[in-house]
Amino acid sequence: MYEQDPYFDLQGLSENYYNEDSLDTVYSVEAAIYKVILRPYQLKQIVDYVVSKGIHGSPNSFHLLIDLCKERGDYEEALKLCRFALSRIDSLILYTDIIEIGMHFENPIRYCGTHLGRVLRSDRTHWDLRLFWAVYTCFYMLLANKLIDGIDVEYYDNAKEAAIGMQKSFYGREDGYLAEARLLILVGRRDEARLRLEDLIFNPYDPKKDSSRDLRCPKCCRLWMTEFKDYSGDQQKVYQVVAKGFLESEDKEDIAFFNRQKDFLIQQLIRHGQGDEDDSMSSRNERRYSIDKYNNPNYFEKGRQQNG
Repeated sequence: MYEQDPYFDLQGLSENYYNEDSLDTVYSVEAAIYKVILRPYQLKQIVDYVVSKGIHGSPNSFHLLIDLCKERGDYEEALKLCRFALSRIDSLILYTDIIEIGMHFENPIRYCGTHLGRVLRSDRTHWDLRLFWAVYTCFYMLLANKLIDGIDVEYYDNAKEAAIGMQKSFYGREDGYLAEARLLILVGRRDEARLRLEDLIFNPYDPKKDSSRDLRCPKCCRLWMTEFKDYSGDQQKVYQVVAKGFLESEDKEDIAFFNRQKDFLIQQLIRHGQGDEDDSMSSRNERRYSIDKYNNPNYFEKGRQQNG
């Protein structure tokens, strides 16, 4: 989707510039990248040189240099460099960069509004997941910052469109559903968010295409646990969400979260005499609270009758 750079030799360039103090050797953005890697204290000087000299580079090379600025927390230099790059190259990767950079300033629209408008008018079939998230997050932040004055319909609609766009463009991923649920929670539509999450967690997410497959959604499970565990009052439902999130997590933070939840539930079961001393959710509780068991509609029907 993004323009690809031809391969260039990191080691060779590093050796060539290792002993050079002058910026005269910075004849390309790639050379500037390695100069920054070798001498990070020269970052501002190097960026100024690239901009003032009109140094050429590909979208990906500009993106890498911008990332180096962001890694060092220098968003002023990142903004300067990204604006310069966009004045020379029309590239979605750079539009994504400037939207992300803008969110680090008090008024994002002031810094990235023009470019954000161009992105919104572009063909969304060319957007990648990172661009969708950048657009969504920008409008989510703008909406959150103005909530004291009420819901800004324009910000809400743009954030929702980005969330729905992720669902359509990245079938089989939870990102768009997670974004939609967070947005609903933000504007106070908590019941709608809860039902949306529960539909994803407990049911096949597209019966016409995947009648027997659930969406892998550990982050949606985590959001449900954070926002709605206490509201639910249904312990069996909590077990299912923890089991599903635990078995599907890949991100380190998600794994740590569900490990804590798993340990808490095991202690609860032990205190109530409902489990043995084994503390392994994947061995002891996977059988009792397996995803297959909870996906059985008769199981939940029985639970609803008991709760009723």
